[in-house]
Amino acid sequence: MQACVPDARIPGLESKQRWSSVGTQTTITCPPGTFVHGLGGGANFTDQGSVHINDLYPTPDLRTVKLTMTRHPASGMSVQALCAK
Repeated sequence: MQACVPDARIPGLESKQRWSSVGTQTTITCPPGTFVHGLGGGANFTDQGSVHINDLYPTPDLRTVKLTMTRHPASGMSVQALCAK
């Protein structure tokens, strides 16, 4: 069986992650020459109580990912940006 998409590298693909231990906003900026192609965020599986992600979005120029929360989890919050040319 052949895959629908060939197994090829995406030019300049980098996965950037940032762990925020305090606060309710975290930002990741892609390296020069790359743009946001994907984003995500999450907390630790062992955190208790609710954590509310208010916004998780790229900026209009697709250079930065921003995460804002209404409450910060006890262990912190992880934000990820997939950056590529």
